[in-house]
Parts: sequence; C-alpha cells; structure tokens
Amino acid sequence: MRFRFIGFRAESRHKLLNRLLAKRQTAGFTLLETLTALMILAIAMVALLDSYATGVRASGTSDSYGRARILAQSLLSETVSGWKQRLTRRQGRSGKFVWSVTITPAQEPWAALNTKAHWRLNRVQVTVAWDKNRRLQLETLKLDRPK
Repeated sequence: MRFRFIGFRAESRHKLLNRLLAKRQTAGFTLLETLTALMILAIAMVALLDSYATGVRASGTSDSYGRARILAQSLLSETVSGWKQRLTRRQGRSGKFVWSVTITPAQEPWAALNTKAHWRLNRVQVTVAWDKNRRLQLETLKLDRPK
C-alpha cells in the first residue's frame, strides 16, 4: 500500500491535540478588549441618538413653520382679495398660532403718489407667532383709492 503526501507531516496524536488546544485558547478576546469595544460602541450610540433627536426636533420646527406660512399666506390673500379700503388691525388665534393683520399707509418716500384720483399705497402686514419665540411675518403693498 502506498501513501501519498498531502502537505502535512505526520504527527503524533498528542502533539496534534496540544496544537488545537493552543489555537483555541488564543482565538478569543480578552476582557479588556471586550470592554474597550463596548465603550466605543456606547460613545457612538450616544452620538447617533443625539443626532437623531436633533433631526426630530428640526422636523417638528419645520412642520410648524410650514403651517404658520400657510396660515399667513391665506390671511394675506383673504385681506387683499376682500379689501375694505380702511386701515385696520385684526387679530386672532388658530390652534397654537396667534396671528395679526395690520393695514397702514405706506410711509416710504417712493410710496407718495401725486395723482388727481388720490390713489393711496397701503402696507398689509401679517404676523403669525407660535411657541415662545417663533414668529413669521409677511408683507405686501395694496394700491387703492379712498371713496
């Protein structure tokens, strides 16, 4: 019977077992390595959760800002389209938003109109406030002729 060489030297069973046991003992991680890895993981998780919380807060602020802008645009459109030709101030509340509409004559030098028809340029200002220090303000100019 002939034996073929397969790349391993013949060893005794005892030496082979010792080598396998030595590999098994050095194959794991030490307690210090494990604790270090857990600390790095904990620090990374804190940073990730903080950035996630910041994103959630920014999303809420953006949502409130969008709703305030829609409210302000609708109030501005309603005021300009239903023009009563008088200087007024209105205010009210819509959910968590407090709003005010102010109509005043435009005071800028370029706004003075010298015509026989007595045209007047008015400033329409809509302010929407919410939370403690959030505020949105939209303005437009409306040309009218007092009766």
